[in-house]
Amino acid sequence: DIPNSTSNELSTLNKIKERVNVEDPVTQNFYNSLVVNISSEPSIIKIAYIHNYLATKWNYLENPNNKESDKKASEIIQSNLTGNDEDFAILIASSIKSMGERTRIVYGHNKLMEFETTNFSIDSQNITHYRIDGNGEYWLNLDNSSIYPGGTYYHSITDTIFDIEKNTYFESRTFEENND
Repeated sequence: DIPNSTSNELSTLNKIKERVNVEDPVTQNFYNSLVVNISSEPSIIKIAYIHNYLATKWNYLENPNNKESDKKASEIIQSNLTGNDEDFAILIASSIKSMGERTRIVYGHNKLMEFETTNFSIDSQNITHYRIDGNGEYWLNLDNSSIYPGGTYYHSITDTIFDIEKNTYFESRTFEENND
């Protein structure tokens, strides 16, 4: 059980985990096809490549009636990379998770707005927008509204950050954002 949790937040965390379906052959094949020519590159290069690919190929579909999406990563792939902000975050999270990297998904204003990944070394001279958490881990912004990995964060009043691997979430902006 997660302290101070609500059934809505636990339900959202469980839905996110179901949608990030890295075990599905469609999802695995998609990730493998993306990195086949850069398989020996460091994780940060693969992450940047995946973000760039998805950002340029993404077919944005507005949420009808602000209805929450429920498509799994494999279904998003099969729909020719078509979906809303949530779908983008689910697909990039699935791709990064396929690499063995940790992922977090950030909801702002009750809407999925950012995706972050960690466990890699970054040169702060080249990355402009990232967060450092209380454990000293770096979280790179991979929001679909940013035009490059590490682009500007979407600013919201309140965030809920869902950590898929740790099976937890927390609220508010408890991280110091680096905007050098």
